[in-house]
Amino acid sequence: MAEENKTKKSNLEKVDVNIQEFREIIKDITENSSMISLKEHEQHMNTSRYKHCYEVAFYTYAICKKLGLDYISAARGAMLHDFYFYDWRNKGVEGQKRFHAYRHPRIALNNAIENFDLNDLEKDIIVKHM
Repeated sequence: MAEENKTKKSNLEKVDVNIQEFREIIKDITENSSMISLKEHEQHMNTSRYKHCYEVAFYTYAICKKLGLDYISAARGAMLHDFYFYDWRNKGVEGQKRFHAYRHPRIALNNAIENFDLNDLEKDIIVKHM
């Protein structure tokens, strides 16, 4: 088992990750004031929605690059997958918590379309990420 884990680790280490390339791919998104505002929205416990999206985008970029997939569209779609501006845990808004998992991908897509030029794959990633 230990030998198997070493093999898996060495394969992951071979991923050609270029942080500068990744940052350039999502630069227009990370510099957008609406996206920056997500730094103020809590996502999961001790992380902001911005940080969550950034980390998902980075791992998506790395995995897709390793697999020879469209890592540019994948990273951009991942960065925008939770591009909404409400707190889904707010019990004061009828149905918000209950239907959040079903509603937020479409809301994120609509917000992304209003703010960015997206290709069809990026749109598909956003709306289908759940």
